[in-house]
Amino acid sequence: MVRLHDGKAENLTVPDKPKRSPDVETVYSDAVTGRFNKRGPHYAPEYYRAMGQALKPIIMEEMVPAFLDSAFADSRGSLQGIVTGEKPARIPLDIRGQLDTLIDYYDMAGVSGYQWKPFGPEAA
Repeated sequence: MVRLHDGKAENLTVPDKPKRSPDVETVYSDAVTGRFNKRGPHYAPEYYRAMGQALKPIIMEEMVPAFLDSAFADSRGSLQGIVTGEKPARIPLDIRGQLDTLIDYYDMAGVSGYQWKPFGPEAA
């Protein structure tokens, strides 16, 4: 149990809340942010597939190579091996997250052959 000093508690002073600037409402208004931070229109999956096809050259020629060259420097070799089909010299401990990112890039570009698929006797 805790004892109070001389049996009395000190009065605590809590500072007043600072006044809210009138600019706060303006900063978060539609005039400034538009609909960027709000739930905007949701398009059909066909729209996004068409957008992915339009962006395919950028994704395949710029984003994927840049991802392989700059991201995850310690496992770059194993990612490049996955893309080229070469067996790595040693099996990486954890490549799943990096591989998923790469698969997402291919999927955005409409290249669907790299998606995760079931395998084994039950899948046949």
